[in-house]
Amino acid sequence: MAKTIKMTLNQINQLTPKASLEHFETDKKGLSRQQRTARLQTYGENTIQKRQQRSLLRASWQSVQDPFIGVLAVLMIISWLSRDIDGAIVMLIMIVVSSSIRFVQERKSEQASIALQAMLAKTSRVVIEG
Repeated sequence: MAKTIKMTLNQINQLTPKASLEHFETDKKGLSRQQRTARLQTYGENTIQKRQQRSLLRASWQSVQDPFIGVLAVLMIISWLSRDIDGAIVMLIMIVVSSSIRFVQERKSEQASIALQAMLAKTSRVVIEG
């Protein structure tokens, strides 16, 4: 059954019904109770894990971890060391603006993802021994 992990949901979706049954090592009657127990022990419960919203501190830190911001920070330090204070200030402003925009956009995206997850139906039908 380990081979199922290697297929994407899109690939599984394109299987014929017969190929799907073969792939998941089952038949039209469904799993036997022994197969169900074995798969529960191997893979655990089939549950969707809820996504937690990141803390503000973690989200802020992650918004400045960007190669673009790193390059700007290095250039800002070089400008400051070479006494180009105006250039250093401009780059500092660019860092603050860029990381702020990224923070706000990622926060909105995270909230939308959590709201969408709450709206999804989380049911399935399992056939065991017919």
